[in-house]
Amino acid sequence: GLYLLISLILTIGGRVLPGFIERGVDYPVRIAHPTWIKVTSLALFIPFFVADVFLGQERLAGVLAVALAAVNLLRLARWHTIGIWRRPLLWGLYVAMLFIVAGFVLYALSVFAATPKLLAVHAFGLGGVGLATLAMMARVALGHTGRSVLAPPLTVSVALVLMLCAALTRVVVPMVLPGYYAASVTAAQLLWIAAFAVFLGRYWRVLTRPRVETL
Repeated sequence: GLYLLISLILTIGGRVLPGFIERGVDYPVRIAHPTWIKVTSLALFIPFFVADVFLGQERLAGVLAVALAAVNLLRLARWHTIGIWRRPLLWGLYVAMLFIVAGFVLYALSVFAATPKLLAVHAFGLGGVGLATLAMMARVALGHTGRSVLAPPLTVSVALVLMLCAALTRVVVPMVLPGYYAASVTAAQLLWIAAFAVFLGRYWRVLTRPRVETL
């Protein structure tokens, strides 16, 4: 299930995020998104998924994870422009993709350096899926109710920062401060809950009131 979500984020994100960036920053920019990167990413992900889930070939999956990290890091480098950091609905999706890259790196480290595989799982799930879900819900809710996706409520930034902190707490703290493992798990849970609570508190009225009609 987790890998299915990751494949959807990589595939759909690869299609929509370049356009979001081009239309979202406040200056003209052309984002390169060559077809070969999308095809290569998918072509690597399928055997990675099969090797890890069905064949139990962790070393093969580890090699493929390194390749996936490299391809998607190249993709993100091509997408980068400084203006995304001024738009929470852009940097939220961009950082989600970075966490997926980190997930592949951590998976490879779990195979070749005996680090805990659970770190990769949480990079994928909490960082990748969590941030992508929150950012897309915030964007789609605004767009489909007639509101501007370029000027989201301040609480969107707050919710995304809370989710980012949850992911960093769950992934980074156990690596650098293993003695605080239990505390980091609890803190990450509370931050995750807070992120969605902030989102719900602000978006409840957006989603339950009539669409804003603009000329």
